[in-house]
Amino acid sequence: MNEYSLAKVQYMIKNRKDLQEYIIADEARYSLRKPRILGWFLGDESYVVVHYLRVFRRLEFYTNKRKHPWDYIPYAYYLFRHRRLSIKTGIRLVVNTVGKGLYIPHHLGGGNL
Repeated sequence: MNEYSLAKVQYMIKNRKDLQEYIIADEARYSLRKPRILGWFLGDESYVVVHYLRVFRRLEFYTNKRKHPWDYIPYAYYLFRHRRLSIKTGIRLVVNTVGKGLYIPHHLGGGNL
């Protein structure tokens, strides 16, 4: 075995600062129209992917966060939204598997990630 096979990289969003860093890094990879409502109204592909990534990052945050009783409500909400958007967009990502600045060029076009 070499040293690279032993290295285990974990991508975990542990606090709100990490959450903001991940979301900003993901959005920086896309050229989004301003204002965002225009991208939503026109059905822009970049808007759909960025919307999925924002929900995905929030799900990661609430998955990794130490759970208080009131944290299960947003966790369940983002889990539901993530599953629904996964079906709608055809993008399937597993929590804590991708790092900052993820770029998905097309939805509904490739295989499962």
